[in-house]
Amino acid sequence: MNPLVKTYEENEWAKLIDYDLPIKVSLQLLDTLHERWVNLLKNLTIDQLKRTYQYPDGSIMRIEQSIALYAWHGNHHLAHIQQALKN
Repeated sequence: MNPLVKTYEENEWAKLIDYDLPIKVSLQLLDTLHERWVNLLKNLTIDQLKRTYQYPDGSIMRIEQSIALYAWHGNHHLAHIQQALKN
């Protein structure tokens, strides 16, 4: 059986009370979160990387696929930021 993960509505996050905090607060949070994730992910076994989970729409994802997708997604956002800084 695959654990079911919950998704979130990105637009709803903009309505939260902490939306107007300085960007520094969010960047610190991401930095710390990424440090914890790297530690966790480096210690996963091959069997753990092959484990799967399910999205509410029924699609199945392996942990190793999720890691690759997240890495791509982060680089994609970084490229947008770098492009915006050039303009």
